[in-house]
Amino acid sequence: SMVQPSPATQPPQMKAGGITALKMRDGGVVKASNGFFADVTNNPGNIRTGAGFIGESGSEKGFATFSDPIYGMRALARLPSTYANEYGINTVEGFVSRYAPRSENKESFDNYINFLSRQLGVRPDQEVDFADPQVRQAMLPAIMDFEQGAGYSDRYDPSMFSAAVAAADLEDPEDIMTAFSSARSPDETKQAPFIPGISAAQASTEDAGDTPILDFFGVPPTSPLRTG
Repeated sequence: SMVQPSPATQPPQMKAGGITALKMRDGGVVKASNGFFADVTNNPGNIRTGAGFIGESGSEKGFATFSDPIYGMRALARLPSTYANEYGINTVEGFVSRYAPRSENKESFDNYINFLSRQLGVRPDQEVDFADPQVRQAMLPAIMDFEQGAGYSDRYDPSMFSAAVAAADLEDPEDIMTAFSSARSPDETKQAPFIPGISAAQASTEDAGDTPILDFFGVPPTSPLRTG
């Protein structure tokens, strides 16, 4: 069936006995101890709050929450082209240096670069066009698996990634919904086993977000969207 993003609602709260968060030593990075943190936030890339992406619904432990996972994927797909166009970033090393800087992810920084490079089939210092939709489509599951844990992206049909990339550079809500409509819903009964990942990124979202607008259902989001 086609994906129909849910209306913006209050983000789910951390509950005793449910998904709990652990504060990591460096940079206050949050990871779920007994599940995927993105199950709470709908933010598979662990993007920091503050950029005002379309579909952003609030904040949890300093990370943006989204009203539906596909909005979180769209935000993640938007960042590489922003980095390329606004900051001239064109290597995996440069991307990770901004997305998850060594100063905040000392133990995982080199692993992150090597992992993403292998997934894209390039050297860390090799020039990459991050505005290329095919590159971004390959980056989405790689970043999601590194951030959330091995196997996280398996729950989603590849059409979700291509739809998120197609919507990433669109601004008009109707156009974005049309792009989303090409995605097939994940099999809700298929939940990948939790395998702790290497780290979570603190994505630098300055100037990477969207202009504040009403959400796709004609009402203001639960938390005011902020311009980056």
